[in-house]
Amino acid sequence: MQTKVWIFLAVLALAAIANAQAVRSGALKALAPNEDHPNGGGPCVNDTQCGGDQFHGKCLANKTCSCSDDYGGPQCDHKRKSQLTAFLLGFFLSGVGAGRLYLGLILSGVFQLVLGFSTGVLPICGACGSACCDSKAPIKIFQCLSLLAGGATFAWWLADCIIIGTNDILDGDGYRPAHDM
Repeated sequence: MQTKVWIFLAVLALAAIANAQAVRSGALKALAPNEDHPNGGGPCVNDTQCGGDQFHGKCLANKTCSCSDDYGGPQCDHKRKSQLTAFLLGFFLSGVGAGRLYLGLILSGVFQLVLGFSTGVLPICGACGSACCDSKAPIKIFQCLSLLAGGATFAWWLADCIIIGTNDILDGDGYRPAHDM
């Protein structure tokens, strides 16, 4: 039984690494709608058109915007999330989806929260189920499910550490976090 669990965890880790490699290589570029102008590139006549009144960018001689490091978008109007904050939240609180929720990736953050929550709740359900049954079958089923959920949570944590750490992730608006690590 333990050998199967280790094989399953190894497959999950390899899948996480493959996902990170696919993102890094650009194979998932279709998911980056705003990366055509990640650091400006939109048309302008003067600096006020590159980030409004706050001047988050400059209008270059070729009449295109060039954004400061903390801003993105064609007209430098998108405040980028912090890569360091996303990484630390993902590293320490990945089981509750904190890094992804911070980046505005609500669906995957909530799914990560549910998965992490189930890792802790399933063993309790197994213990409660065995209290009202004479059989130990509920304990084994819930222990197995908890182990699988824990393995998936670990694999997702590893993938997030790699993807956010290398800044190969996009926020909810389709922009990369600011390079502040």
